[in-house]
Amino acid sequence: MSKTLVTRLQLVILSLAMLGFASGCATGVGGKATNTAANVLLPAAEEEKLGDQMRGQVRAEFTILDNPEIQGYIRELGAKIVRASGNQPRGISYTFDVIDGNEINAFTTPGGDIYIYTGLIKAAENEAELIGVIAHEVAHVTNRHIAEKLVASYGLQTVLDMALGQNAGTLTQLGATLGAQGYLLKYGRDQESEADRDGLNYMVRAGYDPNGFVTFFKKLEARGGGGIEMLSSHPLPKSRIDQARAIIRKMGNTPDNLGTARLQEMKKKL
Repeated sequence: MSKTLVTRLQLVILSLAMLGFASGCATGVGGKATNTAANVLLPAAEEEKLGDQMRGQVRAEFTILDNPEIQGYIRELGAKIVRASGNQPRGISYTFDVIDGNEINAFTTPGGDIYIYTGLIKAAENEAELIGVIAHEVAHVTNRHIAEKLVASYGLQTVLDMALGQNAGTLTQLGATLGAQGYLLKYGRDQESEADRDGLNYMVRAGYDPNGFVTFFKKLEARGGGGIEMLSSHPLPKSRIDQARAIIRKMGNTPDNLGTARLQEMKKKL
């Protein structure tokens, strides 16, 4: 084990101990304890480097839509959510790209690279539904869920080596897995709940009706699992939809902007 790795592990143990002392207990996956661990083990700047390495793999496995207008539209929506998130975490440079594919899906790779399938754009009825998915993906980034899952799945040293371009084999394997299943990481229940909660808040701050999140995922749930990749990468039990509704009720007055006309106009260009 390298000296750098030992030092980082010592810092994680100290950070978790301090959190436990301050709060009485450590939180679960996706909470303050694991978020602190991710920040120490794989700082955002190093996750960004890993994203730079991963970007080429994504482009080798998928066809990026050749439509500057649609790409610009999705990047505009993504930028609204990033601003609403407070441009967090520092050190991550978000990118948004559209993949030419019929899957109703979206996924995020390290470094804040978020990909939306054309199938998802076509399935959304209004901008609020579409931006609800984008907000959920951004929330996975702001909460460092990607760093947590990568380190847990592959080990810190392997992830650091990939970030430095020293583990091409594993990086290629990640790209192949992503191409085969249509998403990179499968998040835990706590991580999904956290991304739902923060994503809904980002939607509201960006001026959109948060009920768009609920109507879109209810639409997916009604279709069942057949061929809907997003139901594989983002498990959607009824309790999650109910939880989203409960969060929205507690918000009180929320925007009613759906952006139906604009999305329908953009869909004609696909």
